[in-house]
Amino acid sequence: MKFSINRFVRKNNCQIEFNTSTSHKELLVSGQAAALGSIFENLFANGCEAMSEKEVKKLTVNLSLEHKNVIVRFSDKGTGIASTKWEQIFQPNFTSKPDGKGGFGLYFARQTIEKFRGTITVEKSSLNRGTTFLLKFPVITD
Repeated sequence: MKFSINRFVRKNNCQIEFNTSTSHKELLVSGQAAALGSIFENLFANGCEAMSEKEVKKLTVNLSLEHKNVIVRFSDKGTGIASTKWEQIFQPNFTSKPDGKGGFGLYFARQTIEKFRGTITVEKSSLNRGTTFLLKFPVITD
């Protein structure tokens, strides 16, 4: 996945900062690498698009281990999402793009993450200040 992230950063002129607050070298979750990679790229793309008017586009990804769950937070400093739309954005065909394109990325993300026994929600969002998506996956233990 490292190669596709580097390609994404170059293509979209968007910085991605990764942080971790766990000392574990490896955390295993249920899922398919290609599907999870596609979800991550979609969240990167949405975040960069939300910051299209910003001079510096910087996404932050935080990884932590909380109560036997791997937590991944994707944060941007973009346009934000009105709280009345926090559930709508996960519906098929929902788009905030003026040209009406898209509308399946977050729907696909939620459906796929739920197949892997995880969840995706909007943790917080403020108009013109940004959004944080919270992904939660149960840790696979030996």
